Amino acid sequence: MIINPYRFAGFTDPTDIAGCDLWLDASDNSTVLDATDAEASDNEAVKTWQDKSGNANHAVQSTVTNQPVRRAAEVNGLDALDLDGSNDFMEGTSDMTPRQTDEKTIFVVSKFDALANMVIFSPYNLSAPSGARGSLFYNTSVGLGYAVVGGYESSTDETIGTTNPNIHTYSQSGSGNLFDVMTQWEDGVELTRTNGADIALADATGGYAVGYWNSSQYFNGRMCEIIIYDTELSTADREAVETYLADKWGITL
Repeated sequence: MIINPYRFAGFTDPTDIAGCDLWLDASDNSTVLDATDAEASDNEAVKTWQDKSGNANHAVQSTVTNQPVRRAAEVNGLDALDLDGSNDFMEGTSDMTPRQTDEKTIFVVSKFDALANMVIFSPYNLSAPSGARGSLFYNTSVGLGYAVVGGYESSTDETIGTTNPNIHTYSQSGSGNLFDVMTQWEDGVELTRTNGADIALADATGGYAVGYWNSSQYFNGRMCEIIIYDTELSTADREAVETYLADKWGITL
């Protein structure tokens, strides 16, 4: 199913805002491919999730036992990818354009199947150095947050459950310490940091990973849409993307 003919928040799709570096959209079945590079059928394993940003930074998983599964009409009547929380994940085919210390804005729409310690998305799937990596995570003790090697910030103000999807938004203003440059929202509401360990972000880049970091804490749920911009979006632009995603995936802001 392709949603683009409908207009949300005054624009056709996320590429109408400058700086779209990655756009993965599970509702567009033409971008969700099986092992033969054909459109994946319902309940079929997915080898490739194509990037719609124009940068061809596709998410790929060649190992059959680690491939997510396409589920048709799973979330608000739209298709989603099912990651089993055991060993399913996908990785980008090239490094992200914005480095760890650069401005960026990340949007992830997902629906949890369980509340467990897990990584939702890693823009930089790195194990070193300190201050590098970048993982959007959920932890049953410290809540929803963003982690790097040696530091993290998180909030227990989140209201994530297993019934409805959520929009996770993370914005970075540039280089510096994690606490100073990173802001997060859930379903359009800014979250207050309640836990964390501050650290200076490292100047590093790397490929992204959907649903895990460094072979651990696999995501258990439905992955719907991921969008990354190589700049800190204005409030108006951030809210426009959140409105587009909310209208599309049936989320209340």
